[in-house]
Amino acid sequence: MVACEGDPKSTWTAFASGKQPSEVSPLALYTRIFGPEYTDPNAATFVPDPETMVRRSVLSGVSDERANLDKWVGTADRQKLDYYFTALRSLEQKLDIQLQKPAPLPACSKPDEVKDDGHPVFLATDAMALHDLFCQIMAHAMACDQTRVASLNISQGMTPLRRADDPTTHHSYTHEEPVDPKLGYQVKCAWFQAFYFQGLVRYAQLLDSIKEGDKSLLDHMILMAYTDHGAPRLHSVRNYPFITIGNGNGRIKTGMHLPTPGDTTARVTLTIQQAMGVPVSSWGTASNHVTTPISGVLA
Repeated sequence: MVACEGDPKSTWTAFASGKQPSEVSPLALYTRIFGPEYTDPNAATFVPDPETMVRRSVLSGVSDERANLDKWVGTADRQKLDYYFTALRSLEQKLDIQLQKPAPLPACSKPDEVKDDGHPVFLATDAMALHDLFCQIMAHAMACDQTRVASLNISQGMTPLRRADDPTTHHSYTHEEPVDPKLGYQVKCAWFQAFYFQGLVRYAQLLDSIKEGDKSLLDHMILMAYTDHGAPRLHSVRNYPFITIGNGNGRIKTGMHLPTPGDTTARVTLTIQQAMGVPVSSWGTASNHVTTPISGVLA
């Protein structure tokens, strides 16, 4: 999860423990993915990382002590240990993968080194410059199989972003700008949305330019974009616009406009998860709980 405003609290990613902070530094993201620990899948030679080997050895040693420990604890504590060692086993499997030579990926290439270390952002143009940097890193990361899922947030609900020639922020305009009587919408608010969606187009074009076999990276994935309200002036939760680009390797239909008045947005995310093969049969809670995808979208 990355944020283009320079604020780690600008995030839509959350667990039961609360929201997870976004990465706001392109340099930090680049270093995490393509830094010293990065292994080029197309390199001629492969040398396992000694530190990873030590960590794997330590975990194996801990696991060997489990049988002895089980003899001295009760049922409740044994269940807690089961959870703990299940997590350890998952970590062991991840380390096992890191100790194996990765399969060649012809589409993989390391992006140009990033210099920008992140900073507070107030201009929409600066936020979109960071957006394009983040997109470059994430696109290469997916092509190199360094991640399968990425999330990018341009602005948050109380966004401070503004135009260079205007002191009023995007958020203030959502409340204060009147609807143009001839056009039927808030013109200045619309400028921000159009500007952001130009960035979405650039991201899609970048993903489409990376060839994987006879198709592109975009053909093998689903890019989902949305804004968090329908009518800006009302901050309405009705008529959220969701856009998907790419067909998930033929798993989802494209070129369709499907209005679903009165439905919950949770059905969109359930549909996409099922299209990508995630083993989920339901999504959401309370009034947003759904068990069926959007009809006619799954191929």
